[in-house]
Formats: sequence, structure tokens, C-alpha cells
Amino acid sequence: MGWWPFRKKGRENSVLVRSPEIREEVVVEDAAAPSSNTPPPPDEQKDNTITSFPEYEISEWLEIIGYGRYQKYVTVFVGIVSFADIAELAVTAVIIKALGCEWGLSSLEKGILAGMIMLGEAAGSLVCGKLSDMYGRWKIMIIMVYVIVVSSIIAICSVSFYMYLVSRTITGFAIGGAYIIATCYIHEFSQMDKRALGLTTSYCIGETGAIYTCVCAVFIMVYLPNQIAWRVELVAVLLPALLLFVLVHFADESPRYLAITSQGQAARRVLERMARINGVELPEGVVKMSVEKRGEYVDVFKAPYTRMSIIFSIVNFAVMYVLNGLFYFIPDVMTYGYCSLSTLFQATYTSPTGCVLYTQAQYIFFLVLHTLSIPAIILGGVSTETIGRVWSLISSNWVSFFITLSLILCLYSVVTLIDLVMVLMMMYLDVTVIWVFAPEVYPTYMRTTTTGVLNAFNRLGAAWGCFITEYVDDYDYMITLYSYMGVLAVSALSTLFTRHETRGEYLIDLRDDVTIAGCIYPHQRHTQNYRAFYSFYVLYLKCPEKYEVFFD
Repeated sequence: MGWWPFRKKGRENSVLVRSPEIREEVVVEDAAAPSSNTPPPPDEQKDNTITSFPEYEISEWLEIIGYGRYQKYVTVFVGIVSFADIAELAVTAVIIKALGCEWGLSSLEKGILAGMIMLGEAAGSLVCGKLSDMYGRWKIMIIMVYVIVVSSIIAICSVSFYMYLVSRTITGFAIGGAYIIATCYIHEFSQMDKRALGLTTSYCIGETGAIYTCVCAVFIMVYLPNQIAWRVELVAVLLPALLLFVLVHFADESPRYLAITSQGQAARRVLERMARINGVELPEGVVKMSVEKRGEYVDVFKAPYTRMSIIFSIVNFAVMYVLNGLFYFIPDVMTYGYCSLSTLFQATYTSPTGCVLYTQAQYIFFLVLHTLSIPAIILGGVSTETIGRVWSLISSNWVSFFITLSLILCLYSVVTLIDLVMVLMMMYLDVTVIWVFAPEVYPTYMRTTTTGVLNAFNRLGAAWGCFITEYVDDYDYMITLYSYMGVLAVSALSTLFTRHETRGEYLIDLRDDVTIAGCIYPHQRHTQNYRAFYSFYVLYLKCPEKYEVFFD
């Protein structure tokens, strides 16, 4: 059974001297030593009653522990969280026509239904990101998992549109909170050079949630009566959440969070558990601790994070606007004859009430689209480690924009389908790069708060993309295409101002590791040979005393 480090909030019996550059010895009183008022026995007078231990940062402890079975367990756990999140996103697109047939929904109501779930996720990201910085990652995570299970059961039993809408919005709130915590969680347990690997692997596991949803739909939505098919589909999607409900009880609190809340003994116990599972022996030492003020929402857009936060917000909104919109747009393109292959996927099945539903061929097409996301996610993870986070972000956004432009120029041909699939794959690549990059820029005391704000923009983009595609596309599909091109153009232009590379850097833990001169200073250990002249100009010339280690 898992072990809860926060149940015993121990404190180190020492005063820690914090410095971003100099490691100092920490003095700890020996509890077994005689009182200072009683002289020691003659044969023990030569022994010291003061024991000195070296002080290590969490990043240094993680480098000592290395990458092993514990990190793989964390990757699978975060992958299951992503699995539940992406399955929830996919199931809405899969069952929305069945819901419209069940309750006679208009285009506006279907757009609201698709968008409200995303708005719930946006609210969950904002609230839970802040709460997890205040009270811990694990505590908020387990609460959100309970909410996911309960609200999903209510949605399955819904008897009206409004009951379903409210329950699914609550589910979205909980999933948004759990997902954003999990994204930071895997960063905080990983070594410097394994963060991209861990997140990419967990994201690939998560994307199988969409594949799982589509496989279930191929059989459930086609062969069962419409009145019960969508309920059975929701039950199938609930099963991963039930697995998560069990596994979350075996998780540990983040040692980085424990360190910045002065819970050094608890952090040490988590590190010892990690080392034991990985088969590594920890050296003597104590965890470098501090009491940091929790990050506030306004800190996200204050110096030195202003530029990167604005860029991440724009890119998050644009990428999810297009990604989620495409899952509603592509079936319409295939159905209404905008593509020469559309005859293979015509929605010819009509319910007894006269509603047009997806055919089995279209569900299989959904399955193929989600399967193609796996190589895109892997490519995104590889690119962040080879050409760096910055160039990956810039190149992927510009490629997406030009593909979308060619999509508009080549409409009514087979190239339309190819371009749509390529844009979809590039969106998955963009999402991977963003979620590797963004949590690395911000310090631990505000990491989930900031990532929650950025994910809120992500989900707002998804909500707006779903609404525009589902509502406007019924009237003029070209408006939808132009909106895709417009948001991607703004996103691509914004990436040109990206300046902070985090590949090969430790995560920032303490406030002292951030300069106040308008540039970000992670606690570096390695010379980065790939830094461009622009990075040298804006960073080194502003903060030469901090960055002199880079250019030795």
C-alpha cells in the first residue's frame, strides 16, 4: 500500500541556510546526546555532540536516484490520468449525434454541450492548480478522482439534457484539475534529461483512451439501440476512471512540494522510497528546504514570466481550438461531400425518429485519426530533446499554419482529407511540445497554479472550437476553416518571441533561483553549447553575474 508522507508533517531539527550558488553544511542536534547542562562522561568527552550532514536540492537527489522502476510507475499513473481525460474528450464527439437524437437537440444546444465540458475543464484547471500549490498535489488529486467517478455515474443515469449537461460539466471540472496536477507531477519526479520521455510516454498512454473510446463505439453505438447505446458507451469510458480511483491511493506526494513547504523529513522519506524501488542507496544528507509564498494568479503574467506566459496562452488556445474542432469538422467534411472520398463514409444510417447518426465506417475513421496521433506525439517528444523546446514550438506552429493554408486552397479534392489529417497530427505534436516546455519554465511554488492558468486557455480554445465547428459549420463550413487559419497565424507569430530554452536545465524550486532583472535563472549545472546569440544578448547582458557559468 502506498505511503502518505503528509500524514506526519515532520520538520527537520535544523536551521537551513539557503543559497542558490553555495551548498553549506547543515547542523543537526543529536537527540540522543546528553543535555547541554550535564557534562558528558569522561570516555565520551572526545566525541562531538554535533553531527553535520550535506544539504542537497531535490534535483540533486533525483539525479542520484536515477531513472528506474519508480519513474515508470509514475509514468503509467499519469498516463492513466491522461487516458481518462482524453477518453472524456473523445466520447463527447462520439455520442453527440445520439444525444441530439435522444433529446431532439438543436445545433446551438449541441454546441453548448460540446463547449460546457471544456469550460468545466478550464475552471478545474484554474481552481485545482492553485489548490495543489497550497495544499499538495496528492490531496487535490484524490478529491478530483472521487468527483470524476460520482459525476460520471450521474451522467450515465441522466434523464434530461440539463441533468446531463450539469453532470458532464462537473466531470470536466474534476478531469481538468486532475490532468493539470498529473502533468506537473511527472515533471517533479523525473530527472533533468528524462522529463520529455516521461511526459511523452504518458501522453501516448493517454491517447489510447481515445482509441479505446472509438473501439467501444464501433460495437456499442452501432449494434445497440440508440436509447441505451450512449449510456453503455459512458460506462465503458468510466472504467479507466475506476482504475484511477484505485491507483491514486498508492501515490506519493511530490518531494518538490514537500521541500518548499519545509517538510524535509517527509520529502526524505519519499526519496528513500524512490531509491528503494529503483535499487539505489541514498547517501547521508538532508533536503534543502524553504517556506515559499504560494504563487498567485497575477504572478503568472508578472516579470520575469510575462512574455512566456502570453506565448503559452496564445498557443494553447489556438492548438486546442483547431484540434477539438477538427474532430467535429472532419466527419461533416466526409459526410456532406466536400471530399472525393466522402462516398465511403456517408452517414446513411437513420434512426426510427429520423435522426442521422454516425455509421460504423465513420467510427472506424475516428479510430484511425486517433491512432495517427501516436507517431505525432512521439515525434514531438523526440524533437524537444533534439532541436530543443523553442525550435520545436516555432517550427510546429508554422508548419501547422501553412498546412491549413493549403487546405483552403485545395478544397474539394483528396488533398483535403490528407491536409486535415496532417493538421490534426501537427496539433498533437504542438500539444506535446507545450506540455513538455511550459511546466519547466516556472518554479515549484507556482508551477501548478501557472500550468492551470495555461490549461484554462487550452480548454477555452477547445470549448470555443467545438462550439464554432458544431454550430457555425451547419451554415457555412468555410467560416470554420478561416477561423482555424486565423488562430494558427496568431499562434505562429507569437512563437517568434519565444526566448527561454529549458532543455538540459534543472527545474526551478526556490524563489531565490529567479532573478528580478527580467530574465529567468534556473539553477544551472551544465554549459549549454546550443544557446543562440539572441539568448546571449537578452539574458547574459541583463544578468551577467547569473549567466557567466553558461559561457565558460
